[in-house]
Amino acid sequence: MVQLDQDYARTEAAIASALRTEDTVLFTGLLLLWLPLLLMVYGTGRTMRAQGSNLRERESTLRAVSAKRDLAEVALKESEERFRVMFEGAAVGVALVDTEGRITDSNPALQEMLGYEADELRGRTIPDFTHEDDVPTNLALFGELITGARDHYQLEKRYRRKDGRLFWGQLTASVVRDGSGVPRLGIGMVENIETRKRAEEALRQAYAQEREAADRLRALDEVKSGILTAVSHELRTPLAAVLGYALTLHERGTSLPEEVAEEFAERLVVKAKKLDRLLSDLLDLDRLVRGVIEPRRRRTNLAALVRRVADELDVGEHAVRIEAEEATVAVDPAKVERIVENLIANAAKYAPFGSLILVRVRPHRDGALISVDDAGPGIPPEEKDLIFEPFQRGRSSPDHAPGTGVGLSLVAQFADLHGGRVWVEDREGGGSSFRVYLPSGPSGPDEPEHEDAPPSDEASGEASDDARQSVP
Repeated sequence: MVQLDQDYARTEAAIASALRTEDTVLFTGLLLLWLPLLLMVYGTGRTMRAQGSNLRERESTLRAVSAKRDLAEVALKESEERFRVMFEGAAVGVALVDTEGRITDSNPALQEMLGYEADELRGRTIPDFTHEDDVPTNLALFGELITGARDHYQLEKRYRRKDGRLFWGQLTASVVRDGSGVPRLGIGMVENIETRKRAEEALRQAYAQEREAADRLRALDEVKSGILTAVSHELRTPLAAVLGYALTLHERGTSLPEEVAEEFAERLVVKAKKLDRLLSDLLDLDRLVRGVIEPRRRRTNLAALVRRVADELDVGEHAVRIEAEEATVAVDPAKVERIVENLIANAAKYAPFGSLILVRVRPHRDGALISVDDAGPGIPPEEKDLIFEPFQRGRSSPDHAPGTGVGLSLVAQFADLHGGRVWVEDREGGGSSFRVYLPSGPSGPDEPEHEDAPPSDEASGEASDDARQSVP
């Protein structure tokens, strides 16, 4: 192309020189000689100039594209640098994961939270640093994120550090997809919420304590109301009898026949004991509600204890039969005496006049089982739990059996104090069978063995099959 341009230039110069000399022949000769060359030069020149113009346009386009590409690369680099600055400097933990949940990158905040270096975290999966109870939920949500069922999720879960310690964190997870919607990577941001969780737990405990205090106050109020009811009704009857017998003996003691005076004195003792027992029940219930009673365990022969209590207790015209196997367990004997007293007194109150009350004792598991059977009306199923609540009596209680609803409540709470329990079953042939299971516990180092004597061979007997039923 350069050579053609040079020939074209020389030809132009020769023609111009001929025109200046006005040499027509020479001009004509030169024209004829150079015309083909001129035509070729002009044609080729135009073609080459057109091609050169196209090349220059293409070169300009390429330069523009290259410039745009350079600008895009600069913008991308700046964007990557901004992302890296934010990624590295974020106050929350950030992790990039592949579609299988494996960590591909993590920021320093997350590394510090979990106690791992960056290389140690790379390749780890969700179960590696999540409490086992939170793993199923986390994996299920991540699966929904990858399949497109959701575009993000939040989860409060427990993270496990490298040293094994746990902390609460709030995870916010999302997914990055390409133009066709295929997931490329997941982004997880973790905020340490341990302080917030502790505050919530403290608030929950404070609320629970406040509710417990309110319940305790309500229970104390119920106890107070029950005590007032007992004082105004149940205490008045035995107190009136005590005063009546005492005044009679005081005023006419010397003039009364000896057998009448002895009868009055015996009735006075019975009513006084009843009064004392009722007052003891109310005071014990108050202490139990306030939580100021602790069992003082010592090794005790329960068979001997039950016999002694039954002998000392006035049950009117009822007969009490004891069937006891030797059972020496570490219990609080004073509390067990109250259990036996209240169970026998309850049976005497509801059983038909002159009927038999059967008391059994036998070893059971690591303790002993005490049962008291009566021939009374029985307990309806819906009342078998109610009757052990303070100041609650069965709705089917007969009018001739007044009471405060305290005795069986004390039985239940004294049994619970020993780590045992009380329940009632239907007795074959009618009536009720009250059962108390008392596990043995460690006796105090300074507590001597209770002095109740072991049972005699004549008094001890085999427990019936009914008493050998296992504790539910």
